[in-house]
Amino acid sequence: MLPKWHILIGAIFSALLLLLPQINIFDAIIVFFSSILIDIDHYLYSVFIKKEISLKKSYIWFKKNTEKYSKLPKNKRKKIYKPLCLLHSIEVFFLLALLAIFSKIFLLILLSFTFHTLVDDIDGLIKKDTSH
Repeated sequence: MLPKWHILIGAIFSALLLLLPQINIFDAIIVFFSSILIDIDHYLYSVFIKKEISLKKSYIWFKKNTEKYSKLPKNKRKKIYKPLCLLHSIEVFFLLALLAIFSKIFLLILLSFTFHTLVDDIDGLIKKDTSH
């Protein structure tokens, strides 16, 4: 999913959380930024592969590769290596869940990472990309 959609959906989600009495503006800001910054691992992957630190070039590279990938038939998509995005991994979710026992901030980050991943999965289902 493109960053602009994560920003918009993250803003809506964070605003809706403010309706809960347990959530204050600081909590909502943490959720908003965490739901977007989880994708920093995509940028770091492109820095590692392309040896280029330009955020704009990284964005263009990922967008171009995603478009090429989405045009492939399903059987060919399954054969393509998809990079491990560390912050999207189950290990990070488990670590956040453990830390959430001790800190509300980690609970909020876990909530936002989970929301982000759910939105990515829904987007993949809509686009008929069940390989991620």
